[in-house]
Amino acid sequence: VQMGHAAYFAALLNEQETAVTGPKQQAALQLIGRELDNIRTAWTTAVNAGLITYLEQLINPLYHFFRKQGHPREGFRQFGQAADALRDSGPPDLLARLLICQGRLGEHISHDFAVSERLLWEGLALAEREQLVVEQALALDGLGLLALMRGDLAQAASYLNDSLALSREAAAAWMEAGTLVLAAWVRSGEGEWEEAKAACRQAIAIHRQAGNESGVASALTALGQVYIGLGQYREAEKVYAEAFSLCRQNNHRIGEGQALTGLFTACYQIGELAQAARYAQESLAVNRDVGDRLGMAIAYHNLGFLAASNGRYRDAAAHYHQPLAI
Repeated sequence: VQMGHAAYFAALLNEQETAVTGPKQQAALQLIGRELDNIRTAWTTAVNAGLITYLEQLINPLYHFFRKQGHPREGFRQFGQAADALRDSGPPDLLARLLICQGRLGEHISHDFAVSERLLWEGLALAEREQLVVEQALALDGLGLLALMRGDLAQAASYLNDSLALSREAAAAWMEAGTLVLAAWVRSGEGEWEEAKAACRQAIAIHRQAGNESGVASALTALGQVYIGLGQYREAEKVYAEAFSLCRQNNHRIGEGQALTGLFTACYQIGELAQAARYAQESLAVNRDVGDRLGMAIAYHNLGFLAASNGRYRDAAAHYHQPLAI
């Protein structure tokens, strides 16, 4: 009975393989959400019994669900358990995918970015050996993001350029567009606003052609940062609001938190401080709910900044201690 159950739900998720990054993404993610308890059981059965084919069918749709629907902690744990179980005896191509997916999910929740970095490097080495082009691109994209978080823009650009080349080689449009978004953040960090804007618009076009609304939202959030850098705060507010709306419609919880952070910045710069405070509080609530530690740190910082600008220095100090601890 367990084997038949696992076979059924592995096949069901395998049917969502392309849908989770395309125009039917929302329906696919809703289906996975409705059947999540069954899928968890199927995953556990497959891991415990070493059912490689079932794991291969489950992994990609489940990765996108965990990443987009606010379950990074569960995904990190599930993929980690599978990788540990298969490390000595499993096929290297599957182990590569598990390690890379685990590393990518750990970006938002890990106490130490070195954990995700180690997983991504280990997975990347296997992916290169097994000639898994999309997985190599995904790992390099993740390493680029971690370098960006550390402020190492040159290293981030190097990783992202390599990821972009591999994505285009594999004709993986969803991967290419996602890497373009990170490249835009790097360009923004270097003050190259027009180049960043062009990368954002290219990513938006790719995601819209594919019908990937969550991807569009991610690119719009990056474009909002460009407008902030250019001092065009009303334009920033518009694109952040559109990004938030798309994330809310698609239940993309991590994206919601990021869009709310952008809305805080835009409203603060415009001078709408009460609205900015509401956005900061809502961003904190969303990021806490999904376990996005970096998002929580940014939200606490924004609340501290707002309190200090209003002369509420004790409140500001209390808020500032939180991101320091994180």
